[in-house]
Amino acid sequence: MSLAVIFERVADKAFTGIPVISFPAPASGNASKLKIAVAMLKVVHKEVQDRALRLVTDYWYMNRTLMQPALEMDMEVIGQIPSNRALYALPTLPAVKKPGRPGKYGTRMTSEKVEELPGHKAVVWMYGKFRTVRYRTLICRAKFLKGREVRVVWSCFENGGCINTVI
Repeated sequence: MSLAVIFERVADKAFTGIPVISFPAPASGNASKLKIAVAMLKVVHKEVQDRALRLVTDYWYMNRTLMQPALEMDMEVIGQIPSNRALYALPTLPAVKKPGRPGKYGTRMTSEKVEELPGHKAVVWMYGKFRTVRYRTLICRAKFLKGREVRVVWSCFENGGCINTVI
């Protein structure tokens, strides 16, 4: 497992990643990959406290065990989330105040609800050529993050291949 710094080279505007910490999985014991990843983030955060950090991760790491500590360190987390994660729209405030605590979650974001959101298109340079991407975005509450507000982007290539991304 490695943690890399990604930056844009000034000379040719290409993005480059340089591994800064690598940690081999232990041969024995009960060390979790997620706990190792959190430990690596803490080391890097301690060294560059004055800089804004963005954690870009894959599908497997997008859960509360890694995201919560990263968010507590004021990192921006970007990654694809599993489709079975519960995402809810922000609750609407009632016109007449009712007794009791107001609702924390609005309606659950199902595929039908996502289709109702306004769609956008963008042409971006990706995978070595220009591609058209369709996307919808909304600020939601993520149940797996105990109701934290997150920006979710549902995106598809023009020819298919949809993904959900939390930012």
